[in-house]
Amino acid sequence: MTKALKTKIMCYVTSIVINAYLVFSYVRSHEIGTLPRIDQYHVLCDAFFLPGLIMIFLGLLMVMNNLGALDTMAFGFSYVMHMLAPGAFDKMDSYLDFIEKRRANRSSGYGFLLVIGSVMVAISVVFLVLYFSVS
Repeated sequence: MTKALKTKIMCYVTSIVINAYLVFSYVRSHEIGTLPRIDQYHVLCDAFFLPGLIMIFLGLLMVMNNLGALDTMAFGFSYVMHMLAPGAFDKMDSYLDFIEKRRANRSSGYGFLLVIGSVMVAISVVFLVLYFSVS
């Protein structure tokens, strides 16, 4: 296996483990074993939907960041940091220099967040259909 493939697999595995932990924690906190069947489907639907939605939003946020939609806010934050602690940082760059540096350091490969989030939401839809078929 190549290094890029191993990295991609690790991203997917890590994301799946984090989502499984969130689902397990939510289900465990609602004591799903003591609930009637219809409420079990409701809890499982919520348990898969919330982490899936979080992953989709994180993926979209990373896409926006890579397209440069958040560059102005990042420059504003660095400007405020320079104002608060003027000697702690290097010389303040102009906005154009800041944008060029960020453009050179763009990263990609956050599609796994969208994929895992979409799968989680799809599983949630399955439990939602089961919930409505029982009631």
